[in-house]
Amino acid sequence: MGKKILFIGIYSLLSLYYLWCIPAVYFLNLPWEWLRIALSVIFAITVPIFIFLSRKNKRWLWGAAGLSLFFGTWFSMIPPSRDRNWTPDVAREAIVRIDSDIVTIKNIRNFTYKTEKDYTVSYYDAAYDLNTLVTADYILSYWDGNKIIAHSMLSFGFKDGRHLCVSVEVRREIGEPQTGLRGIYNQYELIYILADESDILLLRTNYRKEEVYLYPLHPKHPNTIKKVFIEVLNQVVKLEKQPMFYNTLRHNCFTTLLQDVRNVTGKPPLWDYRVLCNGLSDKMGYEKGWLYTDDLSFEDFKHKHHINQYVNDDPDAKTKFSQKIRP
Repeated sequence: MGKKILFIGIYSLLSLYYLWCIPAVYFLNLPWEWLRIALSVIFAITVPIFIFLSRKNKRWLWGAAGLSLFFGTWFSMIPPSRDRNWTPDVAREAIVRIDSDIVTIKNIRNFTYKTEKDYTVSYYDAAYDLNTLVTADYILSYWDGNKIIAHSMLSFGFKDGRHLCVSVEVRREIGEPQTGLRGIYNQYELIYILADESDILLLRTNYRKEEVYLYPLHPKHPNTIKKVFIEVLNQVVKLEKQPMFYNTLRHNCFTTLLQDVRNVTGKPPLWDYRVLCNGLSDKMGYEKGWLYTDDLSFEDFKHKHHINQYVNDDPDAKTKFSQKIRP
């Protein structure tokens, strides 16, 4: 009985690996799509034939395993790149330098929009004193009416009223489609966008018409906020030297920032379904005391921090945007 269960387990894992390999073959770094399609189809047909033939000769089983291992290894060895024809919104990486308590950041994004796709490209440089960092906010942005999945961001506030927003995003090439499947198979690089709130949040509230919520993190651990900010900046510095892939499941907008927080707190991974369904993570943060709720019910708390209501009908929303979205 034990051997039978073990066999079923191994067979199930190998079957999942085979199914994973079929799209992986298609996404190999070959320049001709027709060849990638042909290889993917040939692989999908050949492995089951080899397994069927292995009933008479076990060598065919080794052939199926070897073929799967070959293509899987090839796919896993494809390196990320920073040298592509990027779309304008992700074309420039932030450059960070940390000197004691002073942080200098180049290429802070601050686009001005006429429509979602018609905008004026603008960046600025700024210096921040880490000793003046006082707040951090957790942001969720929902699109197309869904409530389960959202785009997650962080925003850090300083005593002088400035706010710096951090968004982990897909670094997409011009003309490249964006899909969840392509994201699973490492077809996009990852970028930390450091931006002015009047760019990256106003884009979502007023032009993409997404539903955006900005929740203050609990201020009882100001030193932790400072350490998380430094950790985020250190990750930006690492990406200057070594690019990495965005991954829909493992390295997305939420899990990447969550890992930055874990690197600071040392806490083990959360076993909570809302880590995957990050659109529900505000309720998780409310329950665990991570967010500053001001003793409101979750429904009232969520309504208060729905920032669309403060800027949607404002023709001059970009002016003093950070103050307007904090009632």
